[in-house]
Amino acid sequence: MSDLLDKISVFEAKVSQLEEKLADPAVAGSPTEYASVAKEFSRVRPLAEAGARYRQLLVEIEDARAMLEDDDGQVRELAEAELAELEDRQAAAEREIRLLLVPKDLDGTKRRSLLDAQKKAVEMVVGIHISGKTRVP
Repeated sequence: MSDLLDKISVFEAKVSQLEEKLADPAVAGSPTEYASVAKEFSRVRPLAEAGARYRQLLVEIEDARAMLEDDDGQVRELAEAELAELEDRQAAAEREIRLLLVPKDLDGTKRRSLLDAQKKAVEMVVGIHISGKTRVP
């Protein structure tokens, strides 16, 4: 989890830096540079936003865990139910962030990279080479 937060922090800092560049009149005066910065911003912003949602989710999980210590049985029961739901959301958020961390291919998709990684994993486990002409649905 800490590793994931470290990676998110890098992208949050990058978004902040790019926002400053986009607000810079010198960058705004150069259409080529502005387009380049805007493209980079649009690439990293979804990860920073997912990271902010993930951090908020971690705070909510800590609050629910604190409620487990309550003397009231009903409060503990509600906290247990909420904690289970929050932990499911945490797992989903971690999957989303990890997918966003996968570099895009030149054609703008992540699918080829994931399929290539899966193919290599199967080749390692099974011990056979899979043809490069496998069909991508």
